[in-house]
Amino acid sequence: MLNDNIYSIRETREQLSRLVELAYLTGGQFLVTKFGQPRAAIVPVPKDWLIKPKSILDFEGFLGKGGETGTELVNRIRRNKREKAYVVRLRKR
Repeated sequence: MLNDNIYSIRETREQLSRLVELAYLTGGQFLVTKFGQPRAAIVPVPKDWLIKPKSILDFEGFLGKGGETGTELVNRIRRNKREKAYVVRLRKR
């Protein structure tokens, strides 16, 4: 590892975003030191660790086969809230 890739904690704090981006884009590795002693390393994430973005279609039927849709779930929650408020008003009479 070259001396160009060694950063103190203070330098790392000031340039963390840039170092992370460089590690990702170029595969560079950076050593973080505290009082000249190695403490951590910034290394790129292996490609097989990266999560594939999901399509909106992946969430279709998220409550199981034949289950309610997201819209039906929201409507049921809202209805329950209205019904609870209605019962509270009835009890106050």
